[in-house]
Amino acid sequence: AIAHGRDLPTTRDIINNVYRTRGLRGFYTGFGAQLMREIPFFSAFFGSYEILCQTFRKYTKMSDTTVYFVSGGIAGQVAWITSIAPDSVKSVIQTSDRPLSIRDTARQIYLAKGYRGFFAGVG
Repeated sequence: AIAHGRDLPTTRDIINNVYRTRGLRGFYTGFGAQLMREIPFFSAFFGSYEILCQTFRKYTKMSDTTVYFVSGGIAGQVAWITSIAPDSVKSVIQTSDRPLSIRDTARQIYLAKGYRGFFAGVG
């Protein structure tokens, strides 16, 4: 593929490179960190979504569609607030040429950027 005058790797090129350099395990790099992000994310999302739906139905006259829409939007924000730091660790692991453990990656982020490093892109 060509973009802006540069040759970019295709999906097939990337898959072949991962397999050639890291083997089958390379496709699971960062899986533990992914779970570390997903579990709190979905717990916060569905927990807050249900509470918000019940609260809006009880205390407002919003239609069901509006209740679901607004509750989903707010629940998404609650979920990201709870999982942005683990997501930062996961992203570093999954994009690293030499991935470290979750603990070592978190330490590396903290030493390089302090607590703000876990919230890159926020604000």
